[in-house]
Amino acid sequence: MVGKNRIPFKLERLRKKAGVFFAQGQPLWGHFFISPVSANHDGEETVLELLMSGQRYVPFETMDGQIVLILISNIVKVLLEDNQHHMQRLATEHINVELCFISGETMRGKVCFTMPETHSRLSDFLNQSLGFFYLEAEGQLYLINHRHIVLIRPLTPP
Repeated sequence: MVGKNRIPFKLERLRKKAGVFFAQGQPLWGHFFISPVSANHDGEETVLELLMSGQRYVPFETMDGQIVLILISNIVKVLLEDNQHHMQRLATEHINVELCFISGETMRGKVCFTMPETHSRLSDFLNQSLGFFYLEAEGQLYLINHRHIVLIRPLTPP
């Protein structure tokens, strides 16, 4: 018998530190809650998987311990403090780009991705990826929301 306040088969959640950036205002620092088991690969769920899970809102614990619900579509970018580099390490393509956001902000970095050899252009990747993609910038790993991008300019390597 399951008690009134008990949920059967409830999985523990892991906390992943991140900075969440919105179009206006200061970033929100705290923790996302992810599953210790991913449905897509061995190991724990990633913040990218959480944001791409189909939920509209996700819980987020602020640095002062308050739990808030964040509307995923309003997130411009997420700075991953824990540097979940496993996706980026598996990438076969690395393209330097400049992102131009709706807000007027620009950001330079490296888009890292894996696609079949016959579809390995940046445009192929961007047209297939939904929601968010990884960008490495100044040694930090970000998740970038497609909805807030005006244009992406490929840059030639220095």
